[in-house]
Amino acid sequence: MKNKIPFLSLIITLLILFYSTIVLSQNTIPKEINSIDKVGAIIYDSALDNPNYYLCDEKNIMEYYQVNPKFKEGHNSVKLYFEEEIKRLKFSEKISGLLTIRFVINCRGEIGRVRSFAIDANYKPIVLNKIKVNVISDHIKQMLNWTPGNYKGKEYDAYKMISFKIVNGVITEIIP
Repeated sequence: MKNKIPFLSLIITLLILFYSTIVLSQNTIPKEINSIDKVGAIIYDSALDNPNYYLCDEKNIMEYYQVNPKFKEGHNSVKLYFEEEIKRLKFSEKISGLLTIRFVINCRGEIGRVRSFAIDANYKPIVLNKIKVNVISDHIKQMLNWTPGNYKGKEYDAYKMISFKIVNGVITEIIP
């Protein structure tokens, strides 16, 4: 009986997590909340950002899964866009981890407020070659043809991210 209780609680916990993941990953109704207070908010920084970058609603930037902004035909288009650039980029062979570039797609389909962070296989922050990270960030800034986030005919500003899996200094996967 003793062994059944921890096993049962593990199963219940896993079911709750599974259900929560499914519910939260679905397209949710955009809610008017102050996105400046959100975890992961990208606040304007005059040293990094274009002062002319336009947002429809600075205080209500949606998450990508709420309004589904899209690059050309979708995920495959993102991967194809980076294909040639990735072949040329090599990091130190000692580097394995994940580089994530997070940005905002405004209601016009334009990109701004690009930020990056990297972690190793143990989820600890790492510092990558800044020049190479800037090459990827600049390549993202040049991505045109985004369809802005939309819900019930209204276009929204939205956060989006693209991650690059690095194994022994080589980008092996793009996760749009």
